[in-house]
Amino acid sequence: MTEIMSKVIEIKILFVYLKLKGQAPIAAVLLMHMPAEHAFWSLVAICDHYLPGYFSPGLEAIQLHGDMLFAFLKRYSPNAHKLMVFSIKLSRI
Repeated sequence: MTEIMSKVIEIKILFVYLKLKGQAPIAAVLLMHMPAEHAFWSLVAICDHYLPGYFSPGLEAIQLHGDMLFAFLKRYSPNAHKLMVFSIKLSRI
């Protein structure tokens, strides 16, 4: 296997991993406009700049934003808050 082919396979594996993380739409648009390796590094830069902490091991930024959403819903839409709390309890069963 050539070095280029192994690099292409490696990049495809990384994009499959990113797809599992919910970034497939962004990756797809980048892939339409640039080579795979450039698209990958562009996506890394986007995530590092605009989503810091979202993909850290503890997912701190996602947890913080989730807590903010719950507080907002509790204050401004109690019915939606109750529904979300109920659905979370159901998902743990």
